[in-house]
Amino acid sequence: MRKPDRSLPTTKTLLEIAEERNLLKAKGQKSSEPLTSLDRDAQGHILLPPRNGSISSSKIPSTSSDSWHYYIEAFLLTVTFSTLHFTLDLLVHNQYSSTRPEIRPLLVSTVKSFPILFLYILLLKHPAFISRWKYFKQILCFIQGCLAGCWIIHSSNKDGYMDVMKKAPSLGTIWVYSVVEMDMWWALACLGICTSYLLKNGYTIF
Repeated sequence: MRKPDRSLPTTKTLLEIAEERNLLKAKGQKSSEPLTSLDRDAQGHILLPPRNGSISSSKIPSTSSDSWHYYIEAFLLTVTFSTLHFTLDLLVHNQYSSTRPEIRPLLVSTVKSFPILFLYILLLKHPAFISRWKYFKQILCFIQGCLAGCWIIHSSNKDGYMDVMKKAPSLGTIWVYSVVEMDMWWALACLGICTSYLLKNGYTIF
C-alpha cells in the first residue's frame, strides 16, 4: 500500500495565516468576555452593538401594523353584529307589525346604530382596556348581558308591540355581544340568571 506523504508543508498553514491576521486572538477575546444582561435606554429599548463596535439604541421592530389589528377586528365585529341587529329588527317587525315590513327603514336604523356599536366594540377591544381592566370588562359585560336579557324577556311578555319593535333589536344585539365577550363561566352565569328570571315570573319565550 502507498504510504502517506509525511513531509513538512512548503507553504503557510491555515493556523499560521490566522495567527498573522490576529483572528484567533480576536476570537479569544470575544469568547472570554462575560455575559451580561441586556442594556436598555430610557424608553426600555434594547441597546444592540452595531457593526462598527459602538453601542447605539436599536429599537425592536416596530409593531405599528399590530396597532391596527383591533381596529380591523372591531370593524368586522361591528359588521357582524349590525347584520344581527338588522335581522332582529326584521323579525320583530314581521311578528308585531300589521303590515309587511319595508327594508329601507330597517337599513336606515341599522346604519344609524353602526357608529355607536363600532365605538363600543372598539373600546372593549382596545389592548389597554383588555390588559388593565380585564375583570372589569367581564363584570361590565355580565351586568349589561343580564339587564338586556331580562328586559327583553319582560318586554316581550308585558309591554306593547311598539316598545318591543323599538328596543328589542338593539338590546338583543347587546345581549348577544355581551355573552360572546364573556368567559365561559361568566356567560353561563348570565344565561342562568336570565333563565331563572324567565321561570320565576312564568314568562314564555314564544
